[in-house]
Amino acid sequence: PVWLAISAGNALAAALGAWVLTRRLRFDARLPTPGDVGALAAVGAAGAAVSATIGVTALQLSGIVPAERVADIALHWWLGDTLGVLTL
Repeated sequence: PVWLAISAGNALAAALGAWVLTRRLRFDARLPTPGDVGALAAVGAAGAAVSATIGVTALQLSGIVPAERVADIALHWWLGDTLGVLTL
Protein backbone atom coordinates (compact mmCIF):
# COMPACT_ATOMS: atom_id res chain seq x y z
CA PRO A 1 0.00 0.00 0.00
CA VAL A 2 2.86 2.44 0.70
CA TRP A 3 4.48 2.11 -2.71
CA LEU A 4 1.04 2.39 -4.31
CA ALA A 5 0.33 5.65 -2.46
CA ILE A 6 3.76 7.05 -3.36
CA SER A 7 3.31 6.10 -6.99
CA ALA A 8 -0.19 7.60 -7.06
CA GLY A 9 1.13 10.81 -5.51
CA ASN A 10 3.87 11.08 -8.12
CA ALA A 11 1.43 10.43 -10.96
CA LEU A 12 -1.07 12.92 -9.54
CA ALA A 13 1.61 15.60 -9.24
CA ALA A 14 2.69 15.11 -12.85
CA ALA A 15 -0.86 15.02 -14.20
CA LEU A 16 -1.92 18.05 -12.20
CA GLY A 17 1.17 19.98 -13.30
CA ALA A 18 0.63 19.10 -16.95
CA TRP A 19 -3.02 20.11 -16.73
CA VAL A 20 -2.23 23.46 -15.12
CA LEU A 21 0.53 24.24 -17.61
CA THR A 22 -1.40 23.31 -20.73
CA ARG A 23 -4.98 24.18 -19.84
CA ARG A 24 -4.63 27.15 -17.52
CA LEU A 25 -1.35 28.83 -18.40
CA ARG A 26 -1.07 28.08 -22.14
CA PHE A 27 2.48 26.93 -21.54
CA ASP A 28 4.88 26.60 -24.49
CA ALA A 29 7.29 23.71 -23.90
CA ARG A 30 9.87 25.33 -26.17
CA LEU A 31 10.34 27.90 -23.35
CA PRO A 32 10.47 30.93 -25.64
CA THR A 33 9.69 33.45 -22.91
CA PRO A 34 10.74 34.02 -19.30
CA GLY A 35 7.09 33.54 -18.39
CA ASP A 36 7.17 29.97 -19.69
CA VAL A 37 10.34 29.24 -17.73
CA GLY A 38 8.81 30.73 -14.59
CA ALA A 39 5.58 28.80 -15.07
CA LEU A 40 7.49 25.54 -15.42
CA ALA A 41 9.50 26.26 -12.27
CA ALA A 42 6.49 27.33 -10.21
CA VAL A 43 4.20 24.52 -11.31
CA GLY A 44 7.02 22.01 -10.96
CA ALA A 45 7.65 23.14 -7.38
CA ALA A 46 3.94 22.95 -6.58
CA GLY A 47 3.70 19.48 -8.09
CA ALA A 48 6.71 18.39 -6.08
CA ALA A 49 4.93 19.57 -2.93
CA VAL A 50 1.93 17.38 -3.80
CA SER A 51 4.18 14.38 -4.39
CA ALA A 52 6.21 14.94 -1.21
CA THR A 53 3.12 15.45 0.93
CA ILE A 54 1.42 12.27 -0.25
CA GLY A 55 4.61 10.22 -0.11
CA VAL A 56 5.71 11.27 3.34
CA THR A 57 2.17 10.94 4.68
CA ALA A 58 2.03 7.36 3.40
CA LEU A 59 5.38 6.59 5.01
CA GLN A 60 4.34 8.17 8.30
CA LEU A 61 0.96 6.42 8.43
CA SER A 62 2.64 3.08 7.77
CA GLY A 63 5.05 3.64 10.66
CA ILE A 64 8.17 3.83 8.48
CA VAL A 65 8.78 7.50 9.27
CA PRO A 66 8.31 8.80 12.83
CA ALA A 67 6.13 11.88 13.23
CA GLU A 68 9.02 14.06 14.38
CA ARG A 69 10.89 13.44 11.10
CA VAL A 70 7.98 14.15 8.72
CA ALA A 71 8.78 17.83 8.08
CA ASP A 72 12.48 17.18 7.49
CA ILE A 73 11.88 14.29 5.11
CA ALA A 74 9.12 16.16 3.28
CA LEU A 75 11.44 19.12 2.75
CA HIS A 76 14.19 16.90 1.32
CA TRP A 77 11.70 15.04 -0.87
CA TRP A 78 10.32 18.33 -2.18
CA LEU A 79 13.79 19.75 -2.84
CA GLY A 80 14.86 16.64 -4.73
CA ASP A 81 11.74 16.60 -6.89
CA THR A 82 11.91 20.34 -7.55
CA LEU A 83 15.56 20.19 -8.59
CA GLY A 84 14.68 17.27 -10.84
CA VAL A 85 12.03 19.37 -12.58
CA LEU A 86 14.42 22.29 -13.00
CA THR A 87 17.23 20.17 -14.47
CA LEU A 88 15.17 18.34 -17.07
